[in-house]
Amino acid sequence: MTRYSILTLVVAGLIGLYSADAAKSDETLKFKYYGHVVSSQTQDIDDAEGHLVGITKWSGIVESSDGSVGTGHWESIYDFVKGAGSYTTYVNLTLKDGSVLLYKVVGTSKPENAAARTVTLPITVTGRKGRFAGAKGDGTATGTTIGQVGSSNVEGYGELLINTKK
Repeated sequence: MTRYSILTLVVAGLIGLYSADAAKSDETLKFKYYGHVVSSQTQDIDDAEGHLVGITKWSGIVESSDGSVGTGHWESIYDFVKGAGSYTTYVNLTLKDGSVLLYKVVGTSKPENAAARTVTLPITVTGRKGRFAGAKGDGTATGTTIGQVGSSNVEGYGELLINTKK
């Protein structure tokens, strides 16, 4: 065997090992979530009619498409005028095996259907540990909330599709 043949085999082997490792690292995660508001704090702002800022804390359960289950905790910070405005939500998903996936959702709200709304929003992975350690990623959250913003009587459910890459 020539030196070039051996070099070609070594390079091909390294490429194969790298490709196999990369394929194991990337993962598409699918979750269903069900949650409810556990606390809500609001502040009326007197600069415009219906201007409301607040923070809402959610708690619920999550189920992965592979059967993994865990808990979810959300904190949403919002600034709305008559139901329209922006919000940022930070989410902590903790699976039964101790793996944690943290992500952020940034969105806008419209005043129509203020008591029941369905949205699809982008996700940005911000932290992780356990089986998700070292992963970065993005995805989408699709969900429905039922109840009035600012109320502690709000329920939500939906689906998450998160693409993680190491």
